[in-house]
Amino acid sequence: TWLDVDDRLCAQTKAGQPFVLVHPFGYLDPQAERVSGVWIEDVATAAGGRLGNRPCGSFGTLAVGSLYATKPWGGAMGGFVAGDDPELEARVRAMTTTDRDALPDHYAGPHRISAVHAALAWARLERAPEEQRRREALARRLDTAAGGRALALPRLPYRWLVRAEDAEAAICLARKRKIDARRPIRRPLADERNTPNAWKQWRQWVSVPLPAYADEEGARRLEAYVREVVR
Repeated sequence: TWLDVDDRLCAQTKAGQPFVLVHPFGYLDPQAERVSGVWIEDVATAAGGRLGNRPCGSFGTLAVGSLYATKPWGGAMGGFVAGDDPELEARVRAMTTTDRDALPDHYAGPHRISAVHAALAWARLERAPEEQRRREALARRLDTAAGGRALALPRLPYRWLVRAEDAEAAICLARKRKIDARRPIRRPLADERNTPNAWKQWRQWVSVPLPAYADEEGARRLEAYVREVVR
C-alpha cells in the first residue's frame, strides 16, 4: 500500500505489468522514485507537489489529473493527461473524437473538456501556488498540535491525516465541531483475517480538510480538534 514501500510492486514492473500509482490526499508515494516500466501516475489529489527535485506527475509513463472542484487544481469539470511521449500523446488525443474508426467503441468520446471549464481551470491554476502556500502553513500548525501523530510522508498539503485511538469517535467529534473529517478510504477491500494491519489502520486514521482560505478562527478550531483527538 502507499503507507509502506512495497517491493512486490517493483517486481511487478520488472515483469512488464502496467499499473496505476496514486498519490492520495496530497501524500506523495515514495515508490514513484523506485519503479520503472509502463505505468500511469495519478496526481488528482497531489498536483503541484514534488518528490525531491522532481514534480509530481513526472515519474510515470503518463500522468492523469483532475480539475474537479474538490481537487488541488480544481474549480471546473474534467481532467488532463500529461506525458512526454509524442506517440502516446497522439493516441490519447485520438480518444477525444467520436468518429475515429480505428478506436474500439468503449473508447469513443467525446472526452474533451469544454471551453468554459478549460477557462475556469486556467484561472484556478493561477491561484494554485498561493493556495498551496496557505495549506502548507496550516498543515504545519496541525503537525505541531498533533505532537508527532500526523502521517509523516512527503506531501502536498491537501487533506491532513492523523492517527486517533478510534477513528469513528474522532469523526463524530468532528461533526460536532463542524469539521468535515473523514476516513481516508471507505473500507479495506480484503478480508480482515488476511489483512489485519490494513483494518487496524482503517480504524485509526482520520482525514482532516485543509481549507486554503481558512481564517484564524477556523485554523484555531482545527488545532483544538486535533489536540482533542490525540490526547
